[in-house]
Amino acid sequence: MKKSFLAVLLVTAMSVVFLTTFTYAMTFTYEVLFSEERLDRNAMIASVDLSDMNREEARETLQNEIRDWQEQAIVDVTWFDDVLSLPGSVFEFRVEETLDHYFSDESDHEELIVHVRETSLEDQLRSLTAPEDIIRIVDMPELMDQLEAEASALNLEISIPLRDTLEPFERLEETVTVSVSRGVDQGPLLEDWLSREPEWLVEAGEEFRVSDELSPFNGGELMNILSSGVYEAVLTMNFDIIERHTREQRYPNVPLGYDAFMDGNGRDLVFRNPMDTDYVIGFEEASGGLSITVTGYELPYMMEVRLEDVRTVDPKTKVTHTRDLEAGESRMDSFGENGEFALVMRSRFDEFGELIDEEVVSRDFYRSVNALEERSSLEPEPEPEPEEEPENDGFPENGNGEFPDEFPDNGDWDDWDDWNDWNGGNGFPDNGNGIDGQNGNGSTGNGTDPSNGNNSGTGDGSDQNGGGVNGTNGTNGPDIPSSTDEDGNPIKGM
Repeated sequence: MKKSFLAVLLVTAMSVVFLTTFTYAMTFTYEVLFSEERLDRNAMIASVDLSDMNREEARETLQNEIRDWQEQAIVDVTWFDDVLSLPGSVFEFRVEETLDHYFSDESDHEELIVHVRETSLEDQLRSLTAPEDIIRIVDMPELMDQLEAEASALNLEISIPLRDTLEPFERLEETVTVSVSRGVDQGPLLEDWLSREPEWLVEAGEEFRVSDELSPFNGGELMNILSSGVYEAVLTMNFDIIERHTREQRYPNVPLGYDAFMDGNGRDLVFRNPMDTDYVIGFEEASGGLSITVTGYELPYMMEVRLEDVRTVDPKTKVTHTRDLEAGESRMDSFGENGEFALVMRSRFDEFGELIDEEVVSRDFYRSVNALEERSSLEPEPEPEPEEEPENDGFPENGNGEFPDEFPDNGDWDDWDDWNDWNGGNGFPDNGNGIDGQNGNGSTGNGTDPSNGNNSGTGDGSDQNGGGVNGTNGTNGPDIPSSTDEDGNPIKGM
């Protein structure tokens, strides 16, 4: 009985072992002979999870990821501040070749196999603002290797500076690219600051705030002279100006067009380095002031910063009135200051001197300062009225002039012409007598040649008697008093 039970138990155990072994063997045989090959657990290609996927599943997953990458990825090739964004068509993703390596266990990396189409890449490079022979000076195999390495990992942001892929004999060297001078007195504060040989690193693509470096000066003219020099230097380097201010009246040592006012209280000078390489701004003591330099790679084009439409605005005069000045007086308290205007332009030229582009950087305007004049508010005293003219002492006026101050002495008839014109000339024309002077009634008259002035004749105007030639009669005019004195005697010389 016991032997039968043991026999049955042995047979049952052997049957279970047989069935289990058979099942596993058949499963293994099926997988080897009939199932599709699958990737290992946790398998990844270019950060894409392909765990336990067969070839078809892996292919579809990779193609979807590549399609998304081509739509979203930013692939830039830079040449200083010129950026060339490459299209996805430049890259050829070889999915089947990549899967062949993985399923054959020959893959020694976890990236996609990518090929850059060289002809397409060269066509893109020619659109850069770069030397005309850019294809010659660039090591194309090196550039393609860098692009393929970045794309094979499906990185979404790729940027490769061309200066790092130049042929050995075309490699660039760092130098002082810009130097700007400013006149300023060397005070203790500036001397101490310069003795530390300050240098500012302006990293590629980064913004820079000048107030962070000039805080020891805490506003004032010295800070603004330094910021002005920095502003001129970075303008010439074609840096982007983010923030910049001008003062109401520029300091004398700050050139027109290059004001960069900072007050240590919020107003700042901020710029950005758009290049694909770092630059260093340095400060050195110089004769009569200091120099500001920018060190780095020489720009691949020529820069020009210039002023246009420079104008001067004359000041107006503001007048106030005061009682401190005498009537009619005035004085200038201030002559004011001229206003200014300038248009700041920046231009780029290629290696042949041809204009690439230009821009208006700023329109700088400084208002004029009014002149101040004070004038007296007192009324001037009125001018005295003119004196009345004396009466004519009984001598009639003939309407043709005024009496002379005195008559000539006897015998001085040569002076007659000098004062004769007081009555319009020609003697006493209104009495109707002769030319040389007659009495008022035409009965007597003096001759034309009285040698002593006493030979006056008598007559009716027609005869010529008595010591001279009597004047000829004309038509008698209105009666006037005889030319006699108060005793009745004739006036000499008349």
